[in-house]
Amino acid sequence: MFFHASSPGLLQKKNRQLLEALCSPEGDRVYANLATPEEECPTGSSRVGFVWETREEALVSLKGFAQFLASWDETPEKWQDSTGVYRRHGITPGVQKLAGIFSGQGAQYPGMGRQLYEQFPFIRQDLYRMDRLMENQGLIPISQILFPPGHMDAGEKHFLESLIHLTQYTQPALGVFTSGLFRVVERFGFKPDFIAGLSFGEVLGLWASKAIQDHSFLEVILSRGIAMALEDAAGTGTMMAVTGKRVEELAERIKPLPEVFVESWNSHDQLVLSGPRTRLEDLQYTLQDEGYSAFILLVSGPFHSPFMETARKKFAIDLVREIFHTPVLPVYSNLTARPYPKNPDIIREMLITHLVKPVRFSEMIENIHRDGGFTFVELGPKRTVTPLIQNILNGKPHETVALNTGNRKRTQHRLPSPVPLMAFFKEHPPVPCVTRNISRDGLRLEGLPRDLGAGPQFLDIQIMGMGDRVKGKILWRQARHAGVKLIHTPWTEEFFNTMILDFPPDPDAGPDKDHDRQLRDTVMRLIVLGYPLNKRGRQFLSKKIFKNYI
Repeated sequence: MFFHASSPGLLQKKNRQLLEALCSPEGDRVYANLATPEEECPTGSSRVGFVWETREEALVSLKGFAQFLASWDETPEKWQDSTGVYRRHGITPGVQKLAGIFSGQGAQYPGMGRQLYEQFPFIRQDLYRMDRLMENQGLIPISQILFPPGHMDAGEKHFLESLIHLTQYTQPALGVFTSGLFRVVERFGFKPDFIAGLSFGEVLGLWASKAIQDHSFLEVILSRGIAMALEDAAGTGTMMAVTGKRVEELAERIKPLPEVFVESWNSHDQLVLSGPRTRLEDLQYTLQDEGYSAFILLVSGPFHSPFMETARKKFAIDLVREIFHTPVLPVYSNLTARPYPKNPDIIREMLITHLVKPVRFSEMIENIHRDGGFTFVELGPKRTVTPLIQNILNGKPHETVALNTGNRKRTQHRLPSPVPLMAFFKEHPPVPCVTRNISRDGLRLEGLPRDLGAGPQFLDIQIMGMGDRVKGKILWRQARHAGVKLIHTPWTEEFFNTMILDFPPDPDAGPDKDHDRQLRDTVMRLIVLGYPLNKRGRQFLSKKIFKNYI
């Protein structure tokens, strides 16, 4: 539902009339007949949009909006949106321009996009085509990794799902899913003025701008993923995200460190490092002790660094047979932070060089904003680049819209957080604590005292939780949160099987978040902002299924 008015008073009147109609005996019929109007909004008008699944949701939203209007403060530049409600004064299309930003590796999760594949045949066709290309390369089809067959046992499914974090599978999965997502919103009238991406997302940007054609796009992303995977087949290299207020100073400090490179400038407060896993893990604890947030990423290599030179050469050979074209939209490059040139041969060389050079994402977003970019729409399976853009443009007028508005689970099993545990240290009394950051790589315990000795050191430990006691060793460090990380050894498998895998599947987990509600949120947000979407996009807001809009 969407309506607009020239003043808050008129908005309040329309809101009250609709609320009264929905509360009347004819409320169900009124709700069933609600539809998004076809007319355009006058530039600068006040407008509000609602995304509902039920009449009850509509009543809650309208009542909340009525309370907001009652305390509305004259003419705010924009209104903060809440769940299912979008409100704002209109922007000026053509002056406040629209940028589509593709997310990169790290946004993937098992099961992503199931309903998109089921309801959009053209996305399913790309999925099956990618399956055939991967089988020709001796790889497992990506459809089996995203959606393991139901007859498999839990161990087989877990193995397949874990492959999605290997770059030869990550990039094909993200490529098929995100390109399909872009084609859906494009059919609703989404026409960005600028295109960009984070790392792998830049390849998607070149495709969206027609520099890479549909018939060769899947081959390009598969070739890129295979080339980058072969570089670090032993899994000895990785990347680490570091967040803090002094990352510029940190970048200078690590320059003398051997084999450690700045891979990406994500925002003013975050950079990503590439290097050998052992070196980054040692550096991780040092940085945590200094107050930085540092965590190893779910990637399978030290990307965008000199370690990728062999991958660069292989990718260059693969791209010889591909034909590039002049982009129809400005595509901003991670390499230069400026738009790609029009020369297809230069585009090819820049895309190849991209593998061994740092990603200048922060500078790129600032340049888009300086060139007129106002609204940044994240195109991807999760909300990953939106917080970075908000940090980069903090204090500057802009809007951000994430196609998927919530966090996405990467597994079908969840350990409730926090879970109370009891830790028994050698020569120390039992200590109550809670769990954080649980994964098969380790378990962080919080709430522990700081008098267990100077770190780092190995300590014997027993963990009591859910009626089971597990023995082993931990690496103790006096980090910012007084946490400890379990060393991953065979005995931890018993712990994880007991503490995690025996829990029933979370009913909110899995692909059910990637349905029409997420897309309707985005379409409504863009209409409320003032970007003119087509008739199909406006009709889509009042429909429950996709098939009428293919």
